[in-house]
Amino acid sequence: GVKVAKETINITQGLINQGVNVDKELFDTYMNWLDDDYESNLIFTARSSDPEMEVPLSLAQEVKDRGADTAFIVLSRFSSENIDMEIVDGDFYLTDIELDMIKNVSSVFDKVVLVLHIGSCIDFSFLDECKIDGIIYTNYLGVVGADSLGKIVKGEISPSAKLPLTIAKRYEDYP
Repeated sequence: GVKVAKETINITQGLINQGVNVDKELFDTYMNWLDDDYESNLIFTARSSDPEMEVPLSLAQEVKDRGADTAFIVLSRFSSENIDMEIVDGDFYLTDIELDMIKNVSSVFDKVVLVLHIGSCIDFSFLDECKIDGIIYTNYLGVVGADSLGKIVKGEISPSAKLPLTIAKRYEDYP
């Protein structure tokens, strides 16, 4: 049968649990955006990414001005067995909102880490125009796996494993 955990640790809480400083004002802004428009923002289907909050250049600059020195951008995708990704925006390709977020954040911050909370590959051609200093491929973290992300960020553990997949920069790079 299906079992549902009583408490799942999300990525932000996992970072906080491990002592990583998180911009509370930005986190609260995101949570309010999510809460205010939860029903309209939740267009989750087996073939789409969740909608994402826009991060204009001014918001990225405000967070940096409050003292943040490293930006973490989390991209999520839903995938499952027997559901191939489609070569469309919001699935294999980034949405315009995601691409704008990455461009804006990477133009403001000197250090940018991309966290891929995905179970498959995405297009990485945006790396040609956006400066990303590190990419952490988490796959799906499970109920308490987000604490591990905090340990990785702090350098307490090193996630060196062989992935059972090939990650190409562009769709056309696959054979």
